[in-house]
Amino acid sequence: MGCDDNNSCIDRGGKLGTRFIGGLISLFNNVDGNKHCSWCHYLSCVPTSRWSCNREPASCTTTQLGNQLSMTCLRNGKSGSYILAHPSDSLINSLCVQLCR
Repeated sequence: MGCDDNNSCIDRGGKLGTRFIGGLISLFNNVDGNKHCSWCHYLSCVPTSRWSCNREPASCTTTQLGNQLSMTCLRNGKSGSYILAHPSDSLINSLCVQLCR
């Protein structure tokens, strides 16, 4: 895996440096790397059983009867029930995000 001579090492380093600089320029110019590189999305997110790399915002349907809040994630169909007297919008949104993971 070494270099045959000094020039080939410099050549490899130059190519790597050029790609790195190009990647930084693309990043700062909001270029979608996924259009040019099929595996690049794994640089920012590795899908596991604990989370999804889906970047769509979480969206849930909610129903509240008394202190019971029932919620269903529209993306994955998961449902949950919570006992909450007067939940704030931010709490409801936080629960929705957790449910949609």
